[in-house]
Amino acid sequence: MSTENVEKRLHRLRRSELLEMLLEIEKENEELAEENARLKEQLRVREVELEDVGTLADASVKISKLFDSAQKAVDFYLDSVRKVCVRQMSESREKVAETKRLCLILANKTEKLCEKNGGVKVEPPLAEKVEGWFQEIEGYKP
Repeated sequence: MSTENVEKRLHRLRRSELLEMLLEIEKENEELAEENARLKEQLRVREVELEDVGTLADASVKISKLFDSAQKAVDFYLDSVRKVCVRQMSESREKVAETKRLCLILANKTEKLCEKNGGVKVEPPLAEKVEGWFQEIEGYKP
């Protein structure tokens, strides 16, 4: 329908019919405004949700980096502890071996002194006792 035809048709309508049409148009306009507001609110909620998703993703990345850093620190610490333990075990073995060597020397000297000064022969020989003690020490596992 052309604009002229619509205008002619509107001029033929009575005042009450025009008012009724105006009220219908007003009502439709209010409904559209309400729907527009509702859709704007839905859009705002979606935007907030998307923003939250971005924020959560950022937080997830930051937490992941934090855990990576923490894991690297733990790995470094454990590696350091292992190295210290290996070094200390090596030093302990060396000290035990040196102590055993010195104990055997002292056991032999003691046996010789006992035989020389009092004619006493130590039975069982002290070296055997020393060997037994050190086997117990070397077999000990905490």
